[in-house]
Amino acid sequence: VELSAPAMSGAGAFQALAGYLFGGNEQGVKLAMTTPVISTSNAAGAREKMSFVMPSGFWAEGALQTAPTPKGDAGVTLEPIDAGGLGMGGAEAVAVAWFGGFAGKADVAARRQALLARVEADSAWEATVAKDTPPLLLQYNDPFTPPWKRRNELALPVRRANGDTHK
Repeated sequence: VELSAPAMSGAGAFQALAGYLFGGNEQGVKLAMTTPVISTSNAAGAREKMSFVMPSGFWAEGALQTAPTPKGDAGVTLEPIDAGGLGMGGAEAVAVAWFGGFAGKADVAARRQALLARVEADSAWEATVAKDTPPLLLQYNDPFTPPWKRRNELALPVRRANGDTHK
């Protein structure tokens, strides 16, 4: 289950999502902050959507219906998304590249190309999304964490190539 602010990007989306979790919802209920923050981008690398994973009490079938209602003007929507979007295209697994520092647009684009090249180099696996589909960016730190302590991941959904079961 994810909490998404699709109409905003960057700091504005993060603030909207954090506001919802910290009680800025119709019921004024405070929820636990979770990680990672998941961002999706368009083919040009511009962030299109930022999501938080809801606390585990909302993961069961139908449980999202009991979550606090976002305020109408907050730009926040509640969406059930299987596996946080990691199962796109019939994925069986996820290829992940870890990196520190800030996740700038150019850095993410370069790391995406390197991750895709590693998947393509392994004949047992194939990406389940088009080559121009950006991977999911997972970020684990608050905005005040210094660059040398930050953890980021790029996740690319993959499946076994040609029914290979050896890996």
